[in-house]
Amino acid sequence: MPLFQYALKPVKECLFPLSDNGQKNVAWFWLTDSAYCLDLGTVRLFENSRIWQEKYGLPPEASGWDEYPYIRQLEDLFDILPEITTPVPDWAWKRVGTPEKRFALKRQLDNWFEKLDAPSDEKWELYGDMTRLVWDNNRLDTGYLRFRSFCWFCRIGEQLVIQYDFRDIDEDGLPVWSASIGSYEISYELFMQEMENFLHHFFLDMEKQFGQWVTYHPEFNRLA
Repeated sequence: MPLFQYALKPVKECLFPLSDNGQKNVAWFWLTDSAYCLDLGTVRLFENSRIWQEKYGLPPEASGWDEYPYIRQLEDLFDILPEITTPVPDWAWKRVGTPEKRFALKRQLDNWFEKLDAPSDEKWELYGDMTRLVWDNNRLDTGYLRFRSFCWFCRIGEQLVIQYDFRDIDEDGLPVWSASIGSYEISYELFMQEMENFLHHFFLDMEKQFGQWVTYHPEFNRLA
């Protein structure tokens, strides 16, 4: 099963925003409107929990995958690709080798900085550098999603480790995601093959998607 899973919506179902003149903004970004997840075998990231799906009465055939223009996640993967391809030093991995260690180190860093009285420019710079090292580097940006989700991609030698923490709840205290907290390991070579195959299929699918847009463009103008 491919690691990167997505299902592009038919063009007529894509959520195109309206421009200032009331016309549908049929940009390439919105043509990537999808349901998607990261399939780790026994765990899927960006998949809603069954109890959360039942709460909102989603039909049984619904995948439960998160929905958003998929190009956003693709862009965010490319943003951290330099970090993904660079091995994490052994000394650093000993300190952030699990999500729990990463969270604990981030809390220690924040507590240290909060106790500083009028921190100097040097302390601000140190805090920023340490935060990027502990928290931001290798982390997939998910800030645009409604619910919290953390996902880091770390190359350790010839292995690729995906760390994740999806332990968020909604206003009723129900778990939002099917995943919880943990890590997944795959060989770095296989991960890069997955990336290559994924990109190949994605852009082929987008050619078809663009063809649908050309076919239905008069209909969009009429419905706008």
